[in-house]
Amino acid sequence: MVALPLPGRVPDSFILHEIIISVNVDSANTPCYSHEYNVDSVNMEVLMKILYIFDSDDTGRRDAGLVLTEWAKEHGHELVMRRAAELKPCLGCFGCWIRTPGTCVIPGDEGMSFVESMYRVDLVILAGETPYGSFSVPIKTILDRAIPLLLPFFRKYRSEMHHVPRYTRLPRMLSLSFGDAREREDATHLDVMHSFCDNISCARQKRVYRYRENRSEMLTWLGEELDA
Repeated sequence: MVALPLPGRVPDSFILHEIIISVNVDSANTPCYSHEYNVDSVNMEVLMKILYIFDSDDTGRRDAGLVLTEWAKEHGHELVMRRAAELKPCLGCFGCWIRTPGTCVIPGDEGMSFVESMYRVDLVILAGETPYGSFSVPIKTILDRAIPLLLPFFRKYRSEMHHVPRYTRLPRMLSLSFGDAREREDATHLDVMHSFCDNISCARQKRVYRYRENRSEMLTWLGEELDA
């Protein structure tokens, strides 16, 4: 294998179209390599890919999603809105670890589609109710079915035992809460989010935010979280 250096002046963002390698043999019968590059600079317009998963067609969920979509476009991000599908519950069979590593064995629903969508983005926003400090059924089912994102092995992370991520990079996770809740329920939900963030080795959510149809307030919260 030959390591070829890039040319001296290459833009931070570029597309490498072609490498032309020439081989010549000198008088000592030693191969000498020369190379040329066909490089174009590009404007990296998409800074962050975001997946917005909402648990129902409630107007508030869609309104928040549309506000976030507009914000994403203004800042060069790409956001996809996706309603949580009715998935079959996780069987707890560990088939995605042993029988078909990285792939759920449950057929006939969109479970793996959500898993693939999650590891291809930089940020996942979970929009839904938080009954008793947990997640709504549609959101919790998706998270349960996301076990293929992890490996069956353990490691010590933040002084606790957690599974090893299957991929070198997993997305940030944020919970955008809807509905009413007591202070104790919000405290429980933040603990749940901390545990889930630790499971996928991402930055922890700082605080629980409940959407009240206030655009600027929500975007302020999001900015605080992304600065973590």
